Amino acid sequence: EDVAFVDEYIKILNKSDIHPFLDGGSLLGAIRHKGFIPFDDDIDTGLIREEYEKVKDYCKKNFIWYDTRNFEGDIVKTADELIRANPNKCIALETPFCIHIYHGTNIGNAKNLEFFVYDYVNENITEDQFLQYREFVKSKIQLHKNWSHIFDFYEQELKNNSIFSKTPTARVTPGIGNFVLTQYNFYGFRQTEDLFPLIPLQFESYMLPCPKNPQIFVSKHYSSLGYPKDIGVAHNFEVLNKYLNTKGESINYREF
Repeated sequence: EDVAFVDEYIKILNKSDIHPFLDGGSLLGAIRHKGFIPFDDDIDTGLIREEYEKVKDYCKKNFIWYDTRNFEGDIVKTADELIRANPNKCIALETPFCIHIYHGTNIGNAKNLEFFVYDYVNENITEDQFLQYREFVKSKIQLHKNWSHIFDFYEQELKNNSIFSKTPTARVTPGIGNFVLTQYNFYGFRQTEDLFPLIPLQFESYMLPCPKNPQIFVSKHYSSLGYPKDIGVAHNFEVLNKYLNTKGESINYREF
């Protein structure tokens, strides 16, 4: 069971002072469904930068770590090949948008736990400055090229940019290397007091850690917490099925 896997590893990570919290679609699912959003196939968690780096180190030491620094190609195909070559072992890798932990026998049935990084925002940064910075970061992400240029850019920005703070502040936001930073709309900074301390919320039959004020926190992620007008099959299922069809396989689903 996907949630049992996530619950187990969150508890393991907690022992190393790493505290993931439900994020994105999984947090919305906890609020709206007390579990998965229909057709969601992974669990999204967030981490503050310092703990995100700890997760990376943990994965390198304890799992089969695939180094994507010089990656170029189809990451879905590569992940599937790694999972098939190492059935029922934990495979970990970092994309320019998050860290994945896979566990299964192929990409279609593998459990997929994702970690998204958050950074503290310097107190004097305005929303307009942040929006301009987002566009600058977006211009540097070219997935069709060798990923080393993206990771090198991230490292330099974390050292030199004036947007993010290395120490806690009153505001947090999806940070460098988080899909949401450049691929979603911006609905305002999140307040640190709405994130910490974490609280447990029901997710399926488990209680998983979530932001202190979950609805306020996740409202910065989506324009609405209700159902979208174009309910249907999630894009990630379509992408997976397109790949799996090349192998004579598919994921079974139906639209609402």
